Amino acid sequence: MRVLITGCTGYIGARLAARLVSQGWETHAVLRPGSDVSRLPASTKTWIYDGAIESVSQAVSGARPDAVIHLAAAGGSDHKPADIQPLLAANLLFGTQLLEAMSLGPCSCFVNAGSYWEYASDGRYAPNSLYAATKHAFQDIVAYYCRARGLHAITLVLYDVYGPSDWRGKLIPQLVRALQTGERLAATPGEQTIDFVHIDDVCAGFLHAIHRLLGRDDTGHSVYALRTGSPIRPRDVAARLEAAAGRPLRIGWGEIPYRTDQIFQPAESIPLLPGWRPSVTLEAGLRQAISGADSPEERHEQPS
Repeated sequence: MRVLITGCTGYIGARLAARLVSQGWETHAVLRPGSDVSRLPASTKTWIYDGAIESVSQAVSGARPDAVIHLAAAGGSDHKPADIQPLLAANLLFGTQLLEAMSLGPCSCFVNAGSYWEYASDGRYAPNSLYAATKHAFQDIVAYYCRARGLHAITLVLYDVYGPSDWRGKLIPQLVRALQTGERLAATPGEQTIDFVHIDDVCAGFLHAIHRLLGRDDTGHSVYALRTGSPIRPRDVAARLEAAAGRPLRIGWGEIPYRTDQIFQPAESIPLLPGWRPSVTLEAGLRQAISGADSPEERHEQPS
């Protein structure tokens, strides 16, 4: 089985490629020129995207994938005028070119990554950023290609993904580093709630979505969530880390204001991906983060 992945140099994409390789998939990645491929499995075939649809078509026709996973995006909770064109190019143009190339070939299975930033706590569409608005707008484009061109797609709404070897500077890696170094962290009041989903469960969700599409359990465009349903405050995450490590953290709660677009309660009304349930508890994930242990799927051959 062959899969074509965009966004493979990101944290989720690199981990997902490793999982797919460990399960015998032939992986192909669409990359921009000059991308760092050091985190990708050595067996991954790469295709260069130069902004033109011809390069996307070449990747799709050359890879001959059974499924396409679309993770590539330009993000950010706030934007400046200069960010608008890159956001639209990455979050709308590239994905549309990919769907067009798929519609001209034999591959019809498309798994798209969405974001809970697109939704209010009650599940209504309420994007908290231009990034979230473009992610939701792309879902409309996916729906068109499914209706008019016969594609079958699942959009997986992602929540706060965490796990080992996470270089993105998100909350849990920051807290773990502070435990290790004793540095003091300035923080928001920490009263918002966040749904932390372990990277292994997220990778399992993408694999399950592929199999649902290949088996035609889903046709057209379906939207599902990958969430635990147990959101937790940053203050409580810090307390659990302290308990697991047996030493205190130095955190200045309230020294940083909340972002103007802060989501205080993630949406829980988006249906879960059928047949998928998270298996890694937060306690187990935090212990793994403290110990520095890695998941078996990440122990793959690296480029020399």
